[in-house]
Formats: sequence, structure tokens, C-alpha cells
Amino acid sequence: MRAEAAYMELLRAAATYRLDGTTLTLYDASGNESLIFRAAAE
Repeated sequence: MRAEAAYMELLRAAATYRLDGTTLTLYDASGNESLIFRAAAE
């Protein structure tokens, strides 16, 4: 449950994002990378 709560908090704290090809990076209000998602191969 702690991991899920931390993940949800990072999502809530996302202020900006960058999409680069198949990678989505979320940043907090200070500009720090908080979450990185990569598309799965089909």
C-alpha cells in the first residue's frame, strides 16, 4: 500500500511533462523528474 500511495502522490504532484518518442516523463513543480513511463512493445 505504501508504494501505491507514493505513486499516486507523484502523479498528483506532476506539474509538467515531456513526451519524447515512446517515453513520457513527468516533472514536479521544481522541475525534477518524478515518473518516467516507456511504451511497451506490441
